[in-house]
Amino acid sequence: MEGGNPQYGTAFFISPTLLLTAGHVATKNERILGQAPGKLQPEISDKVFAATKLGPDVFECRTISTLYKGKGIPGSVDVSILKVKSKYHATSWVTMDTGSRVPKGSKVDLLGYPAGYSIEYLSGLLSIPIVVVEDAFPQIKSIMPAHRLIVSHGTVLDENDQVVYKLSTTGGMSGGPVIYNKKAVGMHSSLQASLIAQVSIQAAEQTVIINAFHCVIRR
Repeated sequence: MEGGNPQYGTAFFISPTLLLTAGHVATKNERILGQAPGKLQPEISDKVFAATKLGPDVFECRTISTLYKGKGIPGSVDVSILKVKSKYHATSWVTMDTGSRVPKGSKVDLLGYPAGYSIEYLSGLLSIPIVVVEDAFPQIKSIMPAHRLIVSHGTVLDENDQVVYKLSTTGGMSGGPVIYNKKAVGMHSSLQASLIAQVSIQAAEQTVIINAFHCVIRR
């Protein structure tokens, strides 16, 4: 919650009660609610956030550690660790494989929940004219439906401690696990973003390619 308004991000369990997410998603001064992992379409109504008694699939978390100091601040790393405050315990969790090399050109998958977004939001965020986003918006919504678990496929562009890759993403997916060779090798965090909408008319059908550059926090 920020300023009374819900903000959305992705997190994943790394133990029965600990979760990993992006630092800008969860700071130490926010109320954080999580829902049972793996839900295809989580509940996002205002009733969830306003309820005094949480449902069986909803649990409150707190940030127990963060390396995030703020955007652009030297030494800031976009990582936070959350701990479940209730009796909820995950029955399965992700084991991070931070030792594997992820070579340039490798294929990776990102799991996450896109937040709600508008044409104006995408235009401003990515410095793309509104008319371009308007043309591509139906395809964008079909590729990244809001508040629904998706898998985005991409290619590694550079390999360092922060692996840079290219795939379709939007707000809300920060904090999601990045998968390589069926293993979680990192956590999704924004490095920079761009939207390249290439529209071609073939048999009255539009083909749209949406690309974004992000990085993986691996250590």
